[in-house]
Amino acid sequence: MKEVYEDMMTMTPKFSTFGDNLLWCYATWQTLYTLVNTGETQLGKKFYMFRTIFFNKFKTRKQRISDLYNQNKIKLKAGDYCFYCGAEIPKENLTADHVFPRIKGGTNDMDNIIFVCKSCNSSKGKKDLLEWFLLNREQFPSPFILGHYLRQIYFYAIEHGLMEQKYEDVCLLDLPFNPRSIMLLGNQIARNHYFKEAIEYGGKDSEIR
Repeated sequence: MKEVYEDMMTMTPKFSTFGDNLLWCYATWQTLYTLVNTGETQLGKKFYMFRTIFFNKFKTRKQRISDLYNQNKIKLKAGDYCFYCGAEIPKENLTADHVFPRIKGGTNDMDNIIFVCKSCNSSKGKKDLLEWFLLNREQFPSPFILGHYLRQIYFYAIEHGLMEQKYEDVCLLDLPFNPRSIMLLGNQIARNHYFKEAIEYGGKDSEIR
C-alpha cells in the first residue's frame, strides 16, 4: 500500500484545477460501477469512453453529486460493527470518529461522523482517513468509506471555493483532508481493486453519486 500512496502523492494531475481533477475522480468511480451494472467483467475500451462521458456530465452539471443524506441514514441504521475494521461491537461501545479531524477544522455535523470501534478511533486520531488506511492499516478503505470521504471533499471544496483553484495551489493549503487523495483512482492497482469490489457487491450499493 505504501507504493500506492506514494504514486498518489506524486501523480501528475490531468487537469490544472483542483475541481476538474476531483470530478475526474468521481467520473472514474461512477464508471467502475456503471460497467459492472452493464455486465462488464474487465476494464477495457468502454472504461475510457464512459469515464469521459461522466466527466463531461459532472462538469456541465447534467449529472449532479448528491448530498450525504442517504449515507447518513446507512450509518444510523447500521448494525453493531465498526465501519473501519468491520469488527462486531455492541452499538453502545462504538465511538464517533471525525472523518475530517476536529483539530484540522472538521465539524461535528453528522456528515463528518463515522461510528467505529475505540481501537480504530484511537489509531486514526488526527490522521487523514485515506492516509491512515493505506499506511497504517495497509489496505484500501471499503467502497462506502471511500465514497463518504470523497463526497466530503467535494462539498468542502464547493463551500470553500477550491474547485476553480489550481490543483498544486490547493495541495499547499492547510486543509482537513489530503488534497492529493483525489488522485487515488488514477492508480491502476486501486482502480482494479474497487472494480473487483463493485463486481462482488453487484455494483449497486457503493456508488459515489
